[in-house]
Amino acid sequence: MKKKIKIPIKVVQLGEEGTHIFCKAKVNGKKARVLIDTGASKTVLAKSFADKIKDLKKVAVDDNSTSGIGPEAVEATFAKLKKLQFKSLVIKKLVVGTIDVSHVKTMYDSLGIKPFDLILGGEVLERYDAVIDYRKELLIFNV
Repeated sequence: MKKKIKIPIKVVQLGEEGTHIFCKAKVNGKKARVLIDTGASKTVLAKSFADKIKDLKKVAVDDNSTSGIGPEAVEATFAKLKKLQFKSLVIKKLVVGTIDVSHVKTMYDSLGIKPFDLILGGEVLERYDAVIDYRKELLIFNV
């Protein structure tokens, strides 16, 4: 039987735009605010947060463009995290994109919402058969 790791989430209203879901994690030991994005195929670090991580190892990938966070594709660099941690769930050596999300921060500022440091993408959610329980305000990883 799989172990369930339950992470508290916060569902935030974005005016008429709907909601965003946030939780907390640690990236290479540094506290991070995480946007849970079921529509994102890959996990991405905000460039401003990535720049603050001293031991972030940059890696090369074949295709360094990403789409979906803005009107057009954006250039991304990639890094391999030593570890991404949600309570007792530790994900080692995860390759993530790093992109400039300052345009999203501007929108968040106008709505009075604290910006995120990392977008948790579908590759992690799928790997751990994740479930979002809105009623109990939990992200549940099945490990």
